[in-house]
Amino acid sequence: MRASDQRRPPAGRIVDDPYARWFLGPMSRATLASWEASGRWGRLAERLSPGLTAWVLTRHRYIDDCLVRALEGDVDQVVLLGAGYDTRAYRFARQLGGRPVFEVDFPATSRRKARIVARHAGELPRTTVRIVEIDFQSQSLRERLLASGFRENTRNFFIWEGVSMYLTREAVKATLRTVYELSAVG
Repeated sequence: MRASDQRRPPAGRIVDDPYARWFLGPMSRATLASWEASGRWGRLAERLSPGLTAWVLTRHRYIDDCLVRALEGDVDQVVLLGAGYDTRAYRFARQLGGRPVFEVDFPATSRRKARIVARHAGELPRTTVRIVEIDFQSQSLRERLLASGFRENTRNFFIWEGVSMYLTREAVKATLRTVYELSAVG
């Protein structure tokens, strides 16, 4: 959906993510291209799932806006839980100003993303991304983050978007408890 929003003029985009297309598989890329070429993408997306595209993009934009405000303050680190193909570390590289972004996700997803990012390294702004591979169901978030250079008791900005619904209640509670315990007051 982030990739599809790029078809709009810059002023009309909800989310501006010039890197999103890189993470689409061949079939998704071809489908999106043909829908866009035919001019049917907006009508088709609304017919297949009314409101879903707008909801996902609006959720993304809200989180983006919160991140930008946090980066204007004294946030020391950013953590993307279930990072998937999130590109915030690159889209907000200037605002991050060298602060680390910990991209936490399942190993297979992290590795596919790393391969795609490596292919496009020359096109991306410099940023400090630390890959943290984890199975939220069976591994300790605290241990995995600390092993990746995460500093405890600092001002952190955590993003957990679109993954908690795939986890057990126990894994969600353990993750939230860890986020609370690792962060400084505020």
